[in-house]
Amino acid sequence: MTLKLSRTSNLGREIVLVLAGKALAMLVIWLVWFARPQAPDLDAERVRAALYSSHPVVQERTEPDAKP
Repeated sequence: MTLKLSRTSNLGREIVLVLAGKALAMLVIWLVWFARPQAPDLDAERVRAALYSSHPVVQERTEPDAKP
């Protein structure tokens, strides 16, 4: 009877440790990638203009890279 109780206790402890580790990993990911404030010069108008503009984002070069 004590063997069964100790297995259940170990399993519960392992589950709690795994869930705590995952929660810690999610907190670290959020702090690294999502907690920073938005750039001060980034506003809705500027984003809209960049997304809906008909001009290419990267300007094409007029001179060829390789010379004959």
